[in-house]
Amino acid sequence: MGDEELPPACRGFSWRPLPERTPAELRRYAREYRRMAEAPATAFVGDRLRSLAERFDALADQREREDRGQP
Repeated sequence: MGDEELPPACRGFSWRPLPERTPAELRRYAREYRRMAEAPATAFVGDRLRSLAERFDALADQREREDRGQP
């Protein structure tokens, strides 16, 4: 599964792995998922969106620590 090819990106877009994204980009994704979680179709969807937001923020925190040379 990890070595599968990604489908072609839409025109004007490209695929980049999350570790290549800047902390600012990751935080922007987190904000967007939190915004979508405010009016989810179901409670389950809202929970999953909030979980994704937390994971993006945690990844941004990790990247910022790495940028500062901290473990």
